[in-house]
Amino acid sequence: MGIYLSLIITDKEDEKSFLKSNQVEERMRLKLDQDYDFFNLFQEVTMVRIWPVAYARRFPKHTRLVIFEDEGPTLVNQDGMGNPLSYFLAGDFKGKKLPKNASPINRAAIAYLRELPKDFPVVLYWY
Repeated sequence: MGIYLSLIITDKEDEKSFLKSNQVEERMRLKLDQDYDFFNLFQEVTMVRIWPVAYARRFPKHTRLVIFEDEGPTLVNQDGMGNPLSYFLAGDFKGKKLPKNASPINRAAIAYLRELPKDFPVVLYWY
């Protein structure tokens, strides 16, 4: 058992439209390997403390995320641990160094984020 993190790419491609929306839809989920040193990178790039290991921008209170599970689409405003949803911008990772021991999957996820526009919101989904 432990803490896991997925990065969710939504249908909103900039922070302005993301913040105005009442509903954002999951388009892609990047499931990261469990690595607390890697998870600590989020402390360096985002702003609000979210238990247990990440700092992030608060998800808009009026906004719900549509995630797709085996049971079908579900509207959520909390992550799998019961915490309010949070997000960061893809540009937050540009120029940040990864831990030397980061897994290939985690390196690939960050490489993908670095190719997105800098104001592209990415949802943190802890479980």
